[in-house]
Amino acid sequence: MENLTIQLDNLTVAVRSASLLNSTTAANQSEIPDVYESSLVDLYITPIFSSLGMIGNSLSFIVMIQLSQESSFYLYLAVLALADCGVSIFGGFLVWLDTIGLLHLFGSTEQSWCSTVFTCNLILSQFSSWITVAVCVDRYIAVCHPFKVASYCTRKRAIITLTCILGALVALDFPMLCFEWNADYTSCTFPPKSIDFCLNYLIHTDLPTYTMVPIILITIFSLLIVRSISVAAKRRRSLSNKVQKSNSEKQRPRANILFYVSTKNTKSYLIMHHVLLKRKHFACL
Repeated sequence: MENLTIQLDNLTVAVRSASLLNSTTAANQSEIPDVYESSLVDLYITPIFSSLGMIGNSLSFIVMIQLSQESSFYLYLAVLALADCGVSIFGGFLVWLDTIGLLHLFGSTEQSWCSTVFTCNLILSQFSSWITVAVCVDRYIAVCHPFKVASYCTRKRAIITLTCILGALVALDFPMLCFEWNADYTSCTFPPKSIDFCLNYLIHTDLPTYTMVPIILITIFSLLIVRSISVAAKRRRSLSNKVQKSNSEKQRPRANILFYVSTKNTKSYLIMHHVLLKRKHFACL
C-alpha cells in the first residue's frame, strides 16, 4: 500500500508539473511578438523605388530598342532594362501589394520562398547580372579585337546569347517552383522535393550564380579593356612623337633652302640696287 501511495503521489506531482510547464509556455508564447512585422521600408520606401524603377527602365527600354538596330550593344541594354523592370515588379511592387493586403500571394514563409513571384524575381535578377557580363564581353571584342566586330558583335549573336542565358537560368531555378501545397502551406505536395531544393539552393547556388561569378568575369574583362586602351594610348603617343620628329627633320633642309634662297635674292637685290644708283649718278653728271 505504501508503494502504491508513493507512486500515486509521484504521478500527481508529475501531472501538476506538466500542467504548470504548459501554462508557463503558453504565457510565454502569447508574449512573443510576430517574427516579421511590416516596417516603414516595406510600406513606403518599397513602392516608391519600385515605381521609379518601372518608369525609368520602361523609358530606357523604349530608347535602347530603337538604337538596337545599329549595334548589339544597345540590344543588350534594352533587354537589361526590361529585366530590371521585371525585378521591380516581382521583387517590389507585387510584394508590396501582398504586404498591404491588396493581394494574397503567400500563405506561409515556405510558400513565399518557393512561389512563382519569388522564382521569377530570382531568374530576372540573375539574368540582369549575366546580361552585364555579356555587355562586357561585347565591349571587350569591340575594343581589343575591332576586326572581329562584324562577325561577333551582331544582333543575331546577341539574341542567341540572351536566349541561351535565359534558358540556362530557367532550367537552374525551375526545380524550386512548387505547384501544389498542403492545407496550411507548409509543405509542397507537387513536386515533393521542391521545398528542399528551394532552401538548399539559396544557400549553395544563388550566391555564386547571382553575384560571385558575374563579378569575377566583369572584373576580368574590364581590366582587359583598360589594359588594351592604355597600350593603344602609348602606341598613339609614340607614333605621334615619331611623326613629329620625322616632320621636323624633313622641315630642316627645307628651311635651309628657303634661307639660302631668300639670302641669295636679298644679295642680288642689293647688287642690282647699287648698280642702278651708280647709273643714276653717272647720268646726272
